[in-house]
Amino acid sequence: MIIGVLLLATILLVSPVFSDEIEYTDVLLIHEQNQEYDLAIKRYTERLTEFEAEFGSYAEQLIDPLLGLARSYKATDDYLPAIAAIERAQHLSHRQNGVYALRQLEGTELMIQIYLQQREAERADRLQRFGLFVTEHNVGETMDLLPALDKISQWYIETSQFNRARRTLERSLEIVTNQAGERDPRQLPSIIQLAKIKRLQNSRCCSYKVLQQALEILENPDPNADISDETRTQVYLDLADSYTLANKGDRAAQYYRLAWQSMPADERIQRFSETQKIVQSDTLNDRLPNNLKVYRPGKNRLGRNQFELLSLSEQLELESLPPQEFALLQNNNDHKVRIRDKNSPGAFNNEKITRVIGYPFQFIEEQLLNILPASLKSERLHQFRIELDFTVGRDGRIDDITVSSPISTHKLTRLMRQVLRKSRFRPRLVDGEPVKTRHVKLYQSFSL
Repeated sequence: MIIGVLLLATILLVSPVFSDEIEYTDVLLIHEQNQEYDLAIKRYTERLTEFEAEFGSYAEQLIDPLLGLARSYKATDDYLPAIAAIERAQHLSHRQNGVYALRQLEGTELMIQIYLQQREAERADRLQRFGLFVTEHNVGETMDLLPALDKISQWYIETSQFNRARRTLERSLEIVTNQAGERDPRQLPSIIQLAKIKRLQNSRCCSYKVLQQALEILENPDPNADISDETRTQVYLDLADSYTLANKGDRAAQYYRLAWQSMPADERIQRFSETQKIVQSDTLNDRLPNNLKVYRPGKNRLGRNQFELLSLSEQLELESLPPQEFALLQNNNDHKVRIRDKNSPGAFNNEKITRVIGYPFQFIEEQLLNILPASLKSERLHQFRIELDFTVGRDGRIDDITVSSPISTHKLTRLMRQVLRKSRFRPRLVDGEPVKTRHVKLYQSFSL
């Protein structure tokens, strides 16, 4: 509310003429900021009626109140009128400025949020790519494209479309190196994300190799480059985390020490006083022989019965099995889906979407349900929370695990113990050195 009032006051001070249009628009924005959505809907509707009478039904002036109306309907979870308002705004934008109008990106982003809230991830995915398509046609292969590439690569990572994410990040690197040189630090965010993809593809052994390129930029930067302490710290921390996952404790300690030294002294204790999650994934069943072959019944092109061989990645996602892998997330992924990546195998499952559940440890939902008692397979699971208590060693390994839950679930308890034993955490730092930390607490939830 304060921000909205300050914004309105600023406009009053800098504008020699405070037009009715500016006054009306900003009052409506304040209604939104104050969460007075019913009032905002009423006033936006009135404004649309006034503009239609003054400018006509296809005027560009209708776009802003239509988007405001859509935001207000979305805030009240009234999605049908929100989508109708966005579609009309998009139509007017196309009519006034063509198919590639940048003006439509706000409506596209609103529609993505609505589709995600409705759990329609495929539609959201198509709109994410459409947003990039529009931006490309306006800015081309220039540095101005980097924010859009960063946005969609993050979406791809969050929905497990790792091939697409990797190609997008490599495209960002190519733009930077072609236009600013091989030592330009603007490559660093993309390199860090490429290492994250390695860790999320069960390649914990070599994600630090990807970060060697980032280290070379830090050690031999472009003479005109300005690398912030925060960026330098992040590269060192990611290197240290990658060595921790690869069970190379001495190398990890070296880079944790460098991260500590690169931070301002007054921020060190706050930043490193607790253990931290490391983004990663891993398989759970190491007892299966490497040459194990799994088949499922299917039909060939002539409709005859046959057995189809499943790849390892398909076996990991087979919904009739108990959990086969986990992902440890840094932040809660609200999408709750995996979208089948381009060129990914999928003979056993024609569905493009796989539902996942859990935070901070994430599992394929159907696999998790296979090990739960009937009492937890209903909505009760989504209110269910497990308390995890454990020790994080100076090398990031986890020990002394205690699993507590309000309901006795032997298989789920065993699963969480198995997951923790295979996980690695960033250790707490004291004077730049990793130290052992007892009684680290973590809460595992399964909300939708």
